[in-house]
Amino acid sequence: MKLPSCVRIVVAEGGSTQLVSAFYWAVSQMLQRDITASSSIAPPYYTLHSEAARLVKGVEWIDYPAQGDVLVIVSPNNPNGIVQSWNPTYSTSFVLLDSVYDREQFTNRPTVNEWKYDQYCSDRFCEINSYSKNGLAGARVGYALISNAILYEFMVTYIQLSSLGTGTVAFQTIFLNTPYPLLCHPFNRSLYATFQERHAKIRRLFPPDRILSQTTYAPFLFVSYPPALFETVRVRVRSGLAFATSALDSRISLMISDVDFSKMCKRIASLHLV
Repeated sequence: MKLPSCVRIVVAEGGSTQLVSAFYWAVSQMLQRDITASSSIAPPYYTLHSEAARLVKGVEWIDYPAQGDVLVIVSPNNPNGIVQSWNPTYSTSFVLLDSVYDREQFTNRPTVNEWKYDQYCSDRFCEINSYSKNGLAGARVGYALISNAILYEFMVTYIQLSSLGTGTVAFQTIFLNTPYPLLCHPFNRSLYATFQERHAKIRRLFPPDRILSQTTYAPFLFVSYPPALFETVRVRVRSGLAFATSALDSRISLMISDVDFSKMCKRIASLHLV
């Protein structure tokens, strides 16, 4: 896909995390006032976006369903894989689309957010993405697509000020001279079948009413069991507190090697949950 001429690219060595903060700050600077931000859906959602809001001066996170000045859309959603569509009411806010998991290895489609193509030239839209889920996790390179010239300049300023002494300039030189199709190339497209197989196998280890994941898009399984339970069989999981839900929920990652996945399933099976 060729990007429209209105789109500018912001590159951040600190990944999508740094870009989230940069966008919040840019909106507050452009509006010249304190702003509010919120999620487009109720929990579970990754608390990165709310935590970033609390760290940026002049930004307040509002719990769902309030929209606020900045509406954060994560699609597919981490951790339950929900894919979101465009709602006309979103146009009242600045929209930040986090599409880190919008990859063929997770969804078997070039994108599940086709609606974004109609928003790229909007002055109130920004998409962020990262190589962290695409084979270059250690590099932490993220990029944002935005057309608003004022927001773009503020975001670049934020990235530069928060990246002094790093290799950001070198990254920008490389990435801004890379054709967009290559920038978004999914290295691990064949992983989609692997994740579907893993979902089918691991879901059999839990009662259906304890499984909170609504789709098999995401490379995770979200279940209503506390992390401490899995620690008893040496399985490391993420607490639901990281996803704005209860500490009695857990996110199990399926992004591991075949050997480790088999070991994990055997250890979970030993809990005799079904």
